[in-house]
Amino acid sequence: MTVLATLTYNPYLILTFESYNERYEGSYPNLRFKADVRFRYTGNFKIQATNVVRLGGLSKTISRWDLNYIPDSGWYYLGQINEPMYCNRQLSFEWDASCQGWPNLSGKARLTTPKIEAPTYETKISDINSTSISIYGRLKTNPYNLYTLRIYSKATQKFIVDRLNGTHVVSGLKGLTNYEFHIEPFMADCSGSYLLQTVLKATTLEDYKKISVTSVDVTISHIDDKYDKAVCVAHTTDDAHVTKSHWDYDGMGSDLTSDNLTKEFKVQNGNEHRMLVYVTDTLGRTSDMFYFFIIASASYREVWVFDGNNWKKGKSLVLSSDGKTFEKCRLYCDTGLQWKGAKRYGED
Repeated sequence: MTVLATLTYNPYLILTFESYNERYEGSYPNLRFKADVRFRYTGNFKIQATNVVRLGGLSKTISRWDLNYIPDSGWYYLGQINEPMYCNRQLSFEWDASCQGWPNLSGKARLTTPKIEAPTYETKISDINSTSISIYGRLKTNPYNLYTLRIYSKATQKFIVDRLNGTHVVSGLKGLTNYEFHIEPFMADCSGSYLLQTVLKATTLEDYKKISVTSVDVTISHIDDKYDKAVCVAHTTDDAHVTKSHWDYDGMGSDLTSDNLTKEFKVQNGNEHRMLVYVTDTLGRTSDMFYFFIIASASYREVWVFDGNNWKKGKSLVLSSDGKTFEKCRLYCDTGLQWKGAKRYGED
């Protein structure tokens, strides 16, 4: 209950207006404040008159014929205050108040509404890349639909969103640049200043062109008569920004990965293997697939060896896919029927 006005005729006759059952109804833009209003005479008085009592647009006519002096007239119901709140958390109202008849009284009635609670909200940066930042935000509570959530960009010194409810992507940014955004609840009509504030900061990722695989180096080393080992190294247009490489071996879908670009696996002698490789960069992008072939070390080249008296024809095992590099070569001699390998070191 709130005392709206006290009109004094003398110490023995006082007219008091009071509001009760105060409440908000509706929501913005149709939010209203309502309250019931009553009045009474108090003191030590005797009224013998017909009075018209008014407060703002409310009025009531009463007739009294007091035979004796009394201290309290009891409450009279005057009516209901019904005022628009527009887009405000709190308003103060003032009305004319009067009593016409006897006693004749006039004055002002005043009321300040209860303050509507502030909203609650949540916000975060949900994604960052080289040219854009995603900002998530929503109002968790919004009493009487009275508030909105805005994004202010410190870089542009402007509000870039007035109704944030979900994810907004801020695009057109520069790579490797610091940005600051203020997430601020405002009144729904964006009037006044912010009620609360959360500062979000982020640095965009480095911007660079999409990476391509340009070539693959393959080195074959001999293990035994059945298996060889291949080491593959992929070269790209921007090795420094490669985070992972993906390899497919003979269509088997093998994902052979490591922190560097060196891959090791076994290949059977005499087989040609189709391979592909693609890479992922620091921005999460993947390159186009690069296809190449591996020919195992069971390929031979003719060699001649001088024994001190004669040149003898032999055959060496090629231990590199480029056909040019000869490592740990084993001599093969043609018996006329077949190529026969020389004894390995340590064999009888």
